[in-house]
Amino acid sequence: MELIQTKRLWAFPMTAWEIQQYITTSPNFGERYHLKPSIRPLDEDVIELFESGILPILQNTPDRDHIWYTVWCIVARASQKPIGDFCFYAPPQPEGWTEIGYGIYPEFQSQGYMTEFLGAVLEWCRQFPQLKSLKARTQPTNLSSNRLLERLGFQLTNEVVDGDILWEKWI
Repeated sequence: MELIQTKRLWAFPMTAWEIQQYITTSPNFGERYHLKPSIRPLDEDVIELFESGILPILQNTPDRDHIWYTVWCIVARASQKPIGDFCFYAPPQPEGWTEIGYGIYPEFQSQGYMTEFLGAVLEWCRQFPQLKSLKARTQPTNLSSNRLLERLGFQLTNEVVDGDILWEKWI
C-alpha cells in the first residue's frame, strides 16, 4: 500500500469503494484504517469531478497506475480524522509533468497542514524518474492557495486555463 507520510499527517490512495463512501459521507468510510469520523464538506463540483471523472477512470485502471488516478485521503495523525484530500490528474505526461489538485477542510485550514503535506508529496514524487515537474491550478482570487504554492517554490507560469492560473514546480 502506497502512503505519503509526514510528522503530523499521512495519506492513502482511496479505492473506488472508498471514494463512494467518502463522497456520500458514509460512516463506513475509512474503516480499513480505523479512521474517526470527520465532517467532509465537499462542494458539488468536487463530487461531480469524483463521480464523472475519477471513478470511471479508476474502475478501468490497472492496479499499478492506481496512485495517479485516484483521490488520496489526508489524515491527521493525532486525531486519526480525515482533514483533506489530494489527487494527481494523470500519470506523468511524456514531457515529464503531471497536474495536482488538493483541498483541506475549513476547520483545518491555516494550520500549515497543506504546506507540510505538499512538501512531502514533492519528496515522494522524486522516486519516479520520469516525473520532472508538478503543475497546479488556482483561481487568481484564492490567495491562500497562491501563497501556499509560492511558499513551496512553485513558479507562476504565463498560462491561464479555464480562468485559473497555472503554477509549476520542478522536482
